[in-house]
Amino acid sequence: MMADIEKNVRTEEGTDAKELPKKKSADKADKKAKKSDKPALRTRMGAWFKAFKSEFGKIVWTSPRAVLMNTAMVLVTVAIVAAVIGLLDYVFSTTIVGLKMSDFNEQNVGARWYVAHTYSGYENKVKMNLEKIIENRNLSHLIFDIRIPTETIVESNGGEEKEIEEKIFPAYVLIKMIMTDESWHVVRNIRGVTGFVGPGSKPVPLSDEEAEAIISESRTSQKESTLKVGDAVDIVEGIFADYSGRLDEISPDGNEVTVIVSTVGRDMPIKLDMKQIRKKKDD
Repeated sequence: MMADIEKNVRTEEGTDAKELPKKKSADKADKKAKKSDKPALRTRMGAWFKAFKSEFGKIVWTSPRAVLMNTAMVLVTVAIVAAVIGLLDYVFSTTIVGLKMSDFNEQNVGARWYVAHTYSGYENKVKMNLEKIIENRNLSHLIFDIRIPTETIVESNGGEEKEIEEKIFPAYVLIKMIMTDESWHVVRNIRGVTGFVGPGSKPVPLSDEEAEAIISESRTSQKESTLKVGDAVDIVEGIFADYSGRLDEISPDGNEVTVIVSTVGRDMPIKLDMKQIRKKKDD
């Protein structure tokens, strides 16, 4: 058996010895092939760079002077287009405003009261800004007066009175003016003004009767009392001072009241002035 094993080992060694030269030959062939590929790659890369250089050389570059000229032409063209657009905008806006205001210029109705609409809460700001512009631009010959119709309400709490000013027509300002292009622009461009009252925002003056009624109404005062019939009150003036009672009646003009005072086990009505009583404070 040992003889067989030795025989097999010698056979395998002989086979390996035969195949070893073949492997060496194959490795040499691979190395040779790789070496032959490198020159071919260099050749292709060289051809590509040569072609690129040739095409690149065909490009005709613009001179610096030509670049400067082209840039200048573009800027000039843009400036001309902008000027034309601005001119057209001015012509159209002037024409439209002129068409709107031409009727007033032709009528020359003189100084009239007009109503300007404002944002709510901007009435006093509009009046103040317009007065400044009139003074700064010397426009007193076009705009004569500015009014915000208000009423003064006097709230009375017995002996205490407090005046509160309220606007009769919130978000409206009355302006006495001669309507021209200039005066229209001045008022219309005041911050807070949304336009004039009239059809299609075309200013329409108030009649003399309407203007007088509104202005007269703004001078009136009203009296309101926070007291009402049935309230518990203290008498603060007169011979019944320091007495308490119940408010029984208030005169139509709000100046006199009747107070029911309990004394000697009886209810006694007392006529007093409104200023002699005060609403009883909660204990």
